Amino acid sequence: MKLIVGLGNPGKKYARTRHNIGFMTVDALHEALKEYGSNNWELSKKFNAAVSGCTVHNEKIVLAKPMTFMNDSGQAVQLLMRYYKIPARDLIVTHDDKDLPLGTIKAQTDRRPQRRALDHRTPRLAKFYPRPRWDREREGKRDIRRGGLCAL
Repeated sequence: MKLIVGLGNPGKKYARTRHNIGFMTVDALHEALKEYGSNNWELSKKFNAAVSGCTVHNEKIVLAKPMTFMNDSGQAVQLLMRYYKIPARDLIVTHDDKDLPLGTIKAQTDRRPQRRALDHRTPRLAKFYPRPRWDREREGKRDIRRGGLCAL
C-alpha cells in the first residue's frame, strides 16, 4: 500500500497558487487513476483530510490532501499512516519548493525533509520518505513566465 499526500493550504484564497502544487499534483493523479476506479474525494473528519483511493496492479493507493494549513499537515499524515499501517518508505509527499527554478521538479529520497510541515507535532514521522518537489517563485520576485503554473 502506498500513501501519496499533496501538501497545500485549504480554501479558495490558495486554490490556484503555487503553494498548492501538492494539491494540484494529487488532483491530477486522481484524475489519471479514474481508469483504475479511484473513488471520489471524501472529506474525512477522522483524518482532517480529503481522501481517495484505488487499487493499481494489486497495490492499494491512498491519495490525501490534508485540510490543515501546511505547517500542521503532519497531523493528518500521521493519522493516515497509523490507520492504514503504512511505513515511511511507502509514503510519498509532494509539495512546492521556492528554491527550485521555475518549471523544475526534484524527486528526493533518503533525506530528512527541509520543510518542517511533516515534523510539526509529529516527531516520529520525521523519517526518510520520497518527496517530489515543485518549483515556486520566491516572494518579491516576478515570474518571468507571466505567473503561469507549470503544467502537470
